[in-house]
Amino acid sequence: MTWIDGSRRLRASALAEDGLRRLAGALGESVEPRRPLHGGVSSSVYELETPTRRLVLKRFRFDDAAPLEWERLHLARDVAVRTPEPVLLDAEGQWFGVPALVTTYLDGVSMYPPEPEVLGRLLATIHATPLPEPVPAVMLRAALWAVWEARVPFPAGVVEAIGELKAIAGREPVVFSHCDFHPGNVLVSGGDVTGVVDWANARAAPAGLDVALCRCDLAVEPGGDGPDRFLSSYEHASGRTVARRPLWDLLAAARAIENGDGWVDAWTDTGVEMTAARIRERAVAFAERALAE
Repeated sequence: MTWIDGSRRLRASALAEDGLRRLAGALGESVEPRRPLHGGVSSSVYELETPTRRLVLKRFRFDDAAPLEWERLHLARDVAVRTPEPVLLDAEGQWFGVPALVTTYLDGVSMYPPEPEVLGRLLATIHATPLPEPVPAVMLRAALWAVWEARVPFPAGVVEAIGELKAIAGREPVVFSHCDFHPGNVLVSGGDVTGVVDWANARAAPAGLDVALCRCDLAVEPGGDGPDRFLSSYEHASGRTVARRPLWDLLAAARAIENGDGWVDAWTDTGVEMTAARIRERAVAFAERALAE
């Protein structure tokens, strides 16, 4: 079974009644599932209701994902943007047979269509969050740029450029980074941002990583000048020019070329027409543009 198939199976699975009873016992109150929430890639996300509150349950395929997000959600409390509050952790999979956590519920829907200028200002706000001193070990785990290895064919020059980035990125200044910042993880309601979710990958990393990941996402959807509008907004709000930005763009493009097949469901679940071929085509074009800079 591929990781895509495994993720789809998890997301399609219902919440077992005995698991809900165990969860209710841990919460100390009855709990009812309301609806699955869209956009997950390697986790299953459900809205829950108790007599006193609305909650979110996330079930994970990978053993370390739940405790990592649990720790990082506590750190994300310092961000000047609404984030889910951690409520309960089941690292051993005692409720549903897989690791899980419960958080508070945030109103809103994913930001589609994207608003690049809003996203730029929002990411600048996240990056302005002071890193704790000393920086916790959970925020120092190896980031994408440090562990990336080529597994599929890429346009000529991509692998060499990323090798150059890997050699120098460890000396770059770091900021409080989300590391999965894109419109699907930004919630809006009535034209206002209501929160940022999915902090499982947060860490101390160079600003260029977050910026490039979002730029590549915007290059796929909606395309056009979205990535550049986002960059301009971010640099204006943060007061910084993103160092080595084309190299970071290439890393983000390589990630999309490799993993885009597994992202189709996350887009289509939010009402965006998407195919794996389109993700690859636009990611390759994004890489080629970066190579030409």
